[in-house]
Amino acid sequence: MASVLLAIVVGLAALGNYMLFSVLPQGFVQWLSVIGQAVLSIFAVIVFFTYQGRKETSGYEGYRVWTVARVITWLVLFGSVATFVVMLLAAMGILKGSI
Repeated sequence: MASVLLAIVVGLAALGNYMLFSVLPQGFVQWLSVIGQAVLSIFAVIVFFTYQGRKETSGYEGYRVWTVARVITWLVLFGSVATFVVMLLAAMGILKGSI
């Protein structure tokens, strides 16, 4: 359960960092935000691979269904890494426009 709570905290921190990134002026401060997002993405990867709870449960008619906790770790992992990629591309000037 601690892994899931840590995943939620990492996800909320990544969301806050992205919101902060979108209003920061371009330059050094924005690159610090990108570095912070990289650290949050690393934490998300660590939480994902160290999750030790149940990963699947019996579903309807014998199907295997992921547990809610496992889905949370997947969403935080994908969201954090995707946010890092978008922020990196925007900071490098490859992704233009309002993000």
